[in-house]
Amino acid sequence: MPRYTENSLSSKTEDQLIEIGNKKFGIDLMGKKKDEMVAAIMEISSNDVPPTEQKKYRLTIHEGAGSDEKDAVPVSVNGYARLIPREKECVVPEEVIEVLKNAVQTVFERNKEGEIVSRPVRRFNFTYDPA
Repeated sequence: MPRYTENSLSSKTEDQLIEIGNKKFGIDLMGKKKDEMVAAIMEISSNDVPPTEQKKYRLTIHEGAGSDEKDAVPVSVNGYARLIPREKECVVPEEVIEVLKNAVQTVFERNKEGEIVSRPVRRFNFTYDPA
């Protein structure tokens, strides 16, 4: 059963919808039209997965050097997806932080002896603090 009705959401201001999206569901609705905000909240609130009661964090994912490292970062937890913008602080549940910590890639380098060695590197550069 949805937590919100379309009528109740439509009667809210854009600022109220942004706050609901961020605080209740951990999604960023900034820059979206009001009807898109309503649709996004309706879709998420009708999901059987309740909003997490875990600890919340203020997260900033930083841009990288490459042109493809300026786009928003998709993060999925148990089939629940978020699109997190870079260089913008967002409030997210602890599980999102864990997903980002576990997103690693292997980098190969030559050591001082000239051997090729591998090491794990985080895929995304990010900072976070308790909310």
